[in-house]
Amino acid sequence: MITELDVEAIRDRRVSGAVDANPTNDAPRPRFFPAIDELKTKLALTDDQAAKISPLVDDAITNIRAAITATEYQRIGEIREATTDAITKLLAEGQRAPFNELVRLSFIGPPPKLLTPEEQRALAQRYGEIFDVFLKHRAAITRVTFWGLRDSESWRRRGSPLLFDADFQRKPAYDAVIAAAKKAGL
Repeated sequence: MITELDVEAIRDRRVSGAVDANPTNDAPRPRFFPAIDELKTKLALTDDQAAKISPLVDDAITNIRAAITATEYQRIGEIREATTDAITKLLAEGQRAPFNELVRLSFIGPPPKLLTPEEQRALAQRYGEIFDVFLKHRAAITRVTFWGLRDSESWRRRGSPLLFDADFQRKPAYDAVIAAAKKAGL
């Protein structure tokens, strides 16, 4: 059950990723970019390419960490895209598609797991509780951001946290959000 302290944490932006079907999962978090050694091996980078790419990756990671610290999460995608574009220009034609796939996989990780019926119920309950609070305090909470539309596109995909599964099928969590809105008279 969400308490008033939870509301304050949400209001003060201390809650990040408040909804996750598997919050105790200790799998490694996605990396921002593949490691330079991985790029050297999988793309057969020349020493010159590696020397030009390495600082771009380092700068991107520094800038992404700064964006996270400043809670400017919308900048993460912009930084990743600009860095990916800059690196792509340094690659030969045959290296570009494999690089883009490595970048995609390094960020999103493996496919989202399928939730059990119990995990689906728990996720729906959590969404319902959180949206009850959001709607109760909607004068103070002006925006809710979802980190993607479906689980397969989320940076938190390992927990299958979104309202739609990888096939764009709505999950019980979707119905919980709608129920909370109806309960609030919206």
